[in-house]
Amino acid sequence: MSQINCMKGISGIIATILLVLIAISLVGVAYVFFSGMIEGRTGKTISLLDSFDNIVVISNDGTQTIQADEIKIFVNGQEATILNPQAIESHKTATLEFIPIENGNVNVKVISPSNAVSLNIENRWVLIGHNHEARTHVTGYESAGSYSATLTYDLPISSIINMLSSATEARQYLFYECKGSVLRTDGGAYGWWTSRDGTKMTYWPNGNSNCDINDGVWRQDGGYITSINELPITGLRLGDTGDSGEEGYYTIGKLWIKQ
Repeated sequence: MSQINCMKGISGIIATILLVLIAISLVGVAYVFFSGMIEGRTGKTISLLDSFDNIVVISNDGTQTIQADEIKIFVNGQEATILNPQAIESHKTATLEFIPIENGNVNVKVISPSNAVSLNIENRWVLIGHNHEARTHVTGYESAGSYSATLTYDLPISSIINMLSSATEARQYLFYECKGSVLRTDGGAYGWWTSRDGTKMTYWPNGNSNCDINDGVWRQDGGYITSINELPITGLRLGDTGDSGEEGYYTIGKLWIKQ
């Protein structure tokens, strides 16, 4: 009898140990499961720090890197094109530039895999880029207008003109740095820009008298073009950079439109 009772006692202890081990295993499984759920929800959480013009500043408040293709931007419910998609590391910020579907009074929403944040903005400026934004050197083109640059925008010209038709303001930066290179002489224009419909525009913002001094000293002309009916700039022609010591640099900024 004593041996039987002893065996029963041992069996009870073993059963208790097994129950404890099972309980520990269940707790571990539950921990892993719920940790995964929490991580999945908070691992790529964002906050919207600021939004201005067509730019948003985003913070990755989660624990995982958000890949470039995991960020979506919506303007009034329609997805916008992100011009500089980029990954955002945990606890880092990123400034994203986008092309809105429309301007004016808008709601901007940014979506990540874990959450969505939005912000209402009034009277926003829209910036539209093009293929000639970099400061560009010009040399070796002597005859009037022999250097030619044609601008291609991030949106079709027809869409831009439609946006301009309801705009309250618009501007685009045009700047020329010159050394022995004139924009205009008594015989006519050596440099000009073309308007939205291809019209030859020989005036420059803030006048074009500095480069026309033509004394071999670095000078500059330019500023903002603000005529809604002429913008955007579609092309640029330059000359008088063919002789020794003659050269120039031009800069054409993004098109700004305000509804």
